[in-house]
Amino acid sequence: MDTEKIKQDITALAKSLLTLGKLEATEMGKRLGFGAALLAGAAFFALNALSLWFVSASLAFFLLLQPDAPAEPRDPTMLTGALPLGFLIMGGILFVVAAALALGGILSIRSNQGMKHTQAEGQATVAAVQSAIERGRADVAVKLEYGEQASTIEARPTDVR
Repeated sequence: MDTEKIKQDITALAKSLLTLGKLEATEMGKRLGFGAALLAGAAFFALNALSLWFVSASLAFFLLLQPDAPAEPRDPTMLTGALPLGFLIMGGILFVVAAALALGGILSIRSNQGMKHTQAEGQATVAAVQSAIERGRADVAVKLEYGEQASTIEARPTDVR
């Protein structure tokens, strides 16, 4: 009869540890997924910024290599130095956005605690079960040595929470 109670208690402990583990794993997955998404967004914006800077450099070289282009053209459709500068500025803005996203992603990933609570609870449970086994062995040894009247011996304090 006591064996069934022990089995039920151990089963309940195992189920509670599994539930705690699932909750922590879910939270860990959310944090890591969010961090990964932010890092992917940062990579996207950084690549777009690089492409804008390449376009800006191409336009600047185009302007530099035109020997007969006037310094200030009167035709509004004429390419001027403001266009490459606009691409350059927009690329810089995108790099700032990419850096902010990367920082957020790194902080989100670093804030992940792992499964510390589950590990601590598992270690505490194992220690409690080991302590209970030792107490049980000691009780059996006392009963074997002193007989059944040993059940009237005062209970010892335990170290189980």
